[in-house]
Amino acid sequence: MKTPVYLICSSPVRLWGLTSRERVGRMLAKLPNAHLCNADDPLPAQGEIVLLREDYLYDDRVLQGLLATPEVALQDPRTGTIVAAHASVDRLAHLPSLDSDAVAGLRK
Repeated sequence: MKTPVYLICSSPVRLWGLTSRERVGRMLAKLPNAHLCNADDPLPAQGEIVLLREDYLYDDRVLQGLLATPEVALQDPRTGTIVAAHASVDRLAHLPSLDSDAVAGLRK
């Protein structure tokens, strides 16, 4: 089963001529266990999802590790900001947000 991946905190910045969605989409297309969801797709009723901030840059190994590790969050060491998470929809209270107390309780 593929893990749904949602992008949040949109960014107008293009790197290498690509938007964040295009870059992440290309990387996820190589991974058989991930599916990039559209911005207007509802969260699934149950199961796990991955949330990624669009205003950060991820490499293949980071995405692979995040997809393979449930109940974990990635934190910017400079600011303490949570920039990505792999969590259950129930833990996230069915909201695509990295700002909740539920995300703060994930392993970092």
